[in-house]
Amino acid sequence: MGEVVFYVVAFTVSALAPYSLWYLMRSGKHAMDDWPAAAASLGLVVTQRERLWRHRVVAECDRLRATFSASQGDQEHATWTHIVVARRDRPAHAIWIELSSLAQLAAGRPPAADVTTGDHGFDRAATLLGPATHLLATLDAATRARLIFLARNGPVTVVSGEVQVTVDEGQLETARRRHLESVIAVSDRLFGELDLEVELARNAREDPHPGARERNLAELARTFRGAPRTQEVLRAALADASPAVRIRAACELGEEGREFLQRVTEDDAAGDEIVAAAIRALGAHFGADRVERMLKPALRARRGATAAACIERLGAGDVADAVATLSRILRVERGPLAIAAAGALGRLAGSSADPAAEGPLVEALATEDREVALAVVEALERVATVAAIAPLSAAAERNRRVPGLLQAVRRAIAAIQSRVPGAAHGQLSLAPALGGSISLAPEQSGQLSLADDPAGKISAVAPPVDRQ
Repeated sequence: MGEVVFYVVAFTVSALAPYSLWYLMRSGKHAMDDWPAAAASLGLVVTQRERLWRHRVVAECDRLRATFSASQGDQEHATWTHIVVARRDRPAHAIWIELSSLAQLAAGRPPAADVTTGDHGFDRAATLLGPATHLLATLDAATRARLIFLARNGPVTVVSGEVQVTVDEGQLETARRRHLESVIAVSDRLFGELDLEVELARNAREDPHPGARERNLAELARTFRGAPRTQEVLRAALADASPAVRIRAACELGEEGREFLQRVTEDDAAGDEIVAAAIRALGAHFGADRVERMLKPALRARRGATAAACIERLGAGDVADAVATLSRILRVERGPLAIAAAGALGRLAGSSADPAAEGPLVEALATEDREVALAVVEALERVATVAAIAPLSAAAERNRRVPGLLQAVRRAIAAIQSRVPGAAHGQLSLAPALGGSISLAPEQSGQLSLADDPAGKISAVAPPVDRQ
């Protein structure tokens, strides 16, 4: 009998050994066991603690509730702690912020969000959705830095009043108290009681990133235009270290800011980009006489941005001999300046200012610069008459291997066809009596075809060869 009892006890012990070992391991020290102490040091009271089937801790205070739970990572022995800090009061603004783990962030990832802060490094890492005023006001430099700090150890998500953080316990570089403190600070900043006008104004003055100062300044002017604080901040921004911020402030100040912009264009020490930005901001207030006076020196000095801004102003149609000037630039220059000249000629040809601007564009179809050729075709698409169809078709025949050019020519010819007086869609056709001429077919929905003639003329060869 005793032998039977011995065997039963031995069998029971051996059967329960794995469970006993698992229980002892669960009852021992766990990586998550230090989080309750960190919560307590920040004024939170631990109200729940589970360790038998899972590791879970809940700590609370009057304004928020923090939940900690553990899980195993994909790699062996990897342990993750998930922290969720939720507000007790319902947030007034529905926002969504997501930062992937910075260790997995692609180097060339562009910003992918409805709202950007102007801090390029942060915008590349974060996705922001929600009211721009609230996001810009609350995401000051300190809060952005905290979010980046948290994302170094795992993904971060802010949604429905919760800040959700995942921590790789094996890679945690700082004390848990500091980590939790950052999570709570982000929650307080994003969902606490803040005066948005005051915060935007402060960010516009003090943010270390020029792009963020500019974004906050623009949002302040848009949302709180006319407020005394807004005017004060805009005037102060005229002395900002960033040219872009100064230009933005001047634009928002209206007539008062135009005086500042005029001074910028007259400042020989001002950089090429800021002078160009001032010219564009002035628009029609940058007079024709000043355009003529600045363009030639800018071309000689190879100040490309200033020259391009002046060329754009020539397209407004209020400068004498603009067609001759733009034609010369299109003929002589290459790259961005030629592209700007093509666009300006297209605007002139499309207005009552000077319909003769179409001629230089047609001549420029002979260029070997692909980007310039595309710009010329796009300009002709907006404004050309039927006289441009043959040169456009010839350019397409010569440059069949140029990516995108053939498609651009087809769009341009279709646009020309739609502008013929009295023509319905698809009604442009060839007159059988006049070789190479174009007319409206009274009976057929006319067919537009390219002649096989080396000169690239449009003719009434029968049967027509459809190459549309």
